[in-house]
Amino acid sequence: MEMNLAAVEEAIHLEEAIHHSPAVANCAFTPSASRGSGISSDRSEAKVGSPFANPEPTGAIPERLVYEEPVDDAPAGHDPSPSVLATNDTAQGESPHGDSVNDTYDDHTSEQCCRTCEDATTIADKVAAFPYWYHRIPLPDGSVTPGWAPLDPAAYRIPERLDGKRVLDVGAWDGYWTFEALRRGASQVVAIDDFSDFLGSLDQKDRRAWETFDLCRDAWGYGPDRCQRRELSVYAITPELLGEFDVVFAFGLLYHLRHPLYALDLISKVCKHELYVESAILDDYSPYRGGLQKGYAGGQMVMEFYPDAQYGNNTTNWWAPTVHCLAHMVRAAGFQDVQGWKLRGQPAQLPECRGFVRGRKITSQPATD
Repeated sequence: MEMNLAAVEEAIHLEEAIHHSPAVANCAFTPSASRGSGISSDRSEAKVGSPFANPEPTGAIPERLVYEEPVDDAPAGHDPSPSVLATNDTAQGESPHGDSVNDTYDDHTSEQCCRTCEDATTIADKVAAFPYWYHRIPLPDGSVTPGWAPLDPAAYRIPERLDGKRVLDVGAWDGYWTFEALRRGASQVVAIDDFSDFLGSLDQKDRRAWETFDLCRDAWGYGPDRCQRRELSVYAITPELLGEFDVVFAFGLLYHLRHPLYALDLISKVCKHELYVESAILDDYSPYRGGLQKGYAGGQMVMEFYPDAQYGNNTTNWWAPTVHCLAHMVRAAGFQDVQGWKLRGQPAQLPECRGFVRGRKITSQPATD
């Protein structure tokens, strides 16, 4: 039986009521945060912690489930410097790998460059006025916003050209992949976010909704029609509301959701062709098994659940699957051609324990006489 949005919302409200009942208050566990239904975190309370920490593992060891061989694993990419990972103070214009981020933005179109006459100091001052940047976004004046993600854009394996494609960017944050899709020729990108993810450490007042996104959009000169943004939960997306998309990005999303399979089903309904997913994964890290290099290697069909802050000391993390499990989750949502790979062959720290899945829908061709 297919679950609808009303049923999910009713289940969420019921669970919250149960958690606040006197009977549950006497149980031998204490929820660490209130729950919501957000696009990126679903938990409203933020705790102090570093997104780059390797926390001490906690919790009981789950039963080990062994299934098939793993989906394709990508070769290890360039290892970013730990000093770069630990700070947002990387030199402007320099990527975490020591290369110029702006090398990929030197094919400026007239639309993109319509704001380049704006004084560079003014842009830099506006960027510096924001207390936190998640993304490192190249700007027309040659500067780069002082974020830390994505660690390795090439590892996402997004096609170099997206000419004429309509793209949905789910959980867009500052908008790196929104602007990257436009740079690669997308005819339109719709960015959505509900600003519920605070990384477990970010002060809620320091996440400024669409302000950072708008600064970058204005700097590049993209209009609000070609580069749309909407405050919207992933659970609210429908073809009637947003239309259909050739390509959907879902980066850093699923492990923050209470209902990841339901979210994939909703995404599938608006995605005509390709879905790209990036997620925390268990292949090299499990807080229940001992931490780094003590995950579920070898293509095991496993996803762990974190009722509190077991993964990364972050209450906004609910789940983490293996790459193999993540690939089959995407396949179960209606994408027949699926490939998965890891960010790093041998991750050195928790933020490098990331996996990717590309899912494609195969449309049957009508029979010919």
